[in-house]
Order: sequence, then C-alpha cells, then structure tokens
Amino acid sequence: MNYWFIIHDLIAYQQHSDLIGCRVKRPGLPQPMLKQFAEIKKGDRIVYYATKNNVIVGIFDVTSDITYLEKDPYWNEIMVYSIKPAIMPPEGFYLDFKKLLFSENVKFDLFPNK
Repeated sequence: MNYWFIIHDLIAYQQHSDLIGCRVKRPGLPQPMLKQFAEIKKGDRIVYYATKNNVIVGIFDVTSDITYLEKDPYWNEIMVYSIKPAIMPPEGFYLDFKKLLFSENVKFDLFPNK
C-alpha cells in the first residue's frame, strides 16, 4: 500500500466526495495529465488536501482502478478513482494544515536522525 498526497479543493469534495480526479492530457485521450496520478492503485491510501483552505479533509482508501469519465456534470472529461473514508475528523471539522505546520507544539523533521 502506498500513500498519496492529493490536492483538490473543498468545492471538488462537495461535488464528488467519493472521487479524486485528474484532467486528461488532451480531449478524447483517456490518460491523466499528471503521469503520477496513473500510479495510484486500488488499496492505496490518499491524504486529501483542500488547497485555498489549507485543510486536510481526511484519509481515504482508493477503492477502484483508474476510470475515464467522458462527461461528468462537474468535472467534464476526467480520469478518476473511487475513494471511501478511512480516517476522518468529526463531522463539519477539518485539520487546519497551515496552523499545524506553524505550530510550536509540533515538529516536522523530513530527515530525522537514525
């Protein structure tokens, strides 16, 4: 199982709380614009980050293989994975990532001493 940090926004989450998506390379070509998106596999986990709001919506399990949606009412032509919640904050709350990042009580160390 791999973990992925997926960047969407709260509008995308409201539109499809059960999907993550990536635009296609070009119209009519069912390939994601970002090649790393195609590396996600069923069974992986994603950390769903909502940009603009700087919040973590939750951690989700990927429950499908990549799928091409030709005419989604919100996202139009897009490559998607189905997701389901694995670890979520209480209803109506989000993890304020920016606040966490600059907190004096939390230390992030990308290269910890071994």
